Amino acid sequence: MRSKSEVMTKTNLTVAALVLGVSFMFGLFLFQHWHSNDTQEVSFATVLEPAREVSAFNLQGVDGRPFTQKDLQGKWTWLFFGFTSCPELCPTTMAKLAKSYQLLKQGKKVDLPQVVMVSLDPKHDSLARLKYYVEAFHPNFYGATSTASVVKSLASEMGIAYAKIKLPQGQSTNAYTIEHSGAIMVVNPKGELQAFFNPPFSAENLAHDYRVLARK
Repeated sequence: MRSKSEVMTKTNLTVAALVLGVSFMFGLFLFQHWHSNDTQEVSFATVLEPAREVSAFNLQGVDGRPFTQKDLQGKWTWLFFGFTSCPELCPTTMAKLAKSYQLLKQGKKVDLPQVVMVSLDPKHDSLARLKYYVEAFHPNFYGATSTASVVKSLASEMGIAYAKIKLPQGQSTNAYTIEHSGAIMVVNPKGELQAFFNPPFSAENLAHDYRVLARK
């Protein structure tokens, strides 16, 4: 028998997938329209000048391999910090990331970013569960986590605030939830933190500004 948390996770993923499918074509139209009149300026992200170095870290990837600072080098990366039993913010944000990723594939040529979700809840998010979660949004998406202290250190360096909130008894199969930032961190191919998006933002916003950043 599946647990209540597994059923809730599947429901959240199904809702997010439906929202993504319905909105994708309209989003593609808007993105192509905006791109044809592109000002080549970052309009929605906060850009760090100069970009900020990211200290060494060591997470465990969903493929069983270490995921370290070196894995941020040689490519652009979108980093999101969340957890698989997150009721709203995480599936909504992941759906936007998936839509933005598809918009980039459909538009003019640009190197696609690696999209990585770092779990803030290593106690409940096994690598298998995290892999299932991220790949439900896109098969190219990746997940990683580590011990609570390692994750906390990386999140703090990235400016991601989060806190465990105890839930009333009987409200959930978990004893707590996690309140956290919904920011998307953009890491450049040198492995430096180049920019970030604070919500609210749209998939079109993210795709537009990423194109500008990736072409500089």
